[in-house]
Amino acid sequence: MYISDNLAYNIRKISIDGIITTIGGNGNSGYSGDDYYGNVASLDYPYGLTIDIYNDIYFADVNNN
Repeated sequence: MYISDNLAYNIRKISIDGIITTIGGNGNSGYSGDDYYGNVASLDYPYGLTIDIYNDIYFADVNNN
């Protein structure tokens, strides 16, 4: 399962045994990190997400600074 942790500026993965891993966002509000690893990107209120058949994750980053 994947969740958007919008107030912590992260995308998280929850494994079937309950382990939570941050896979997107570095915990800082902002917009940076395109074309690099997801966990070093700055996000600003990620909201909602979906996963395609190739396990690519899509989400909206809705805050405007």
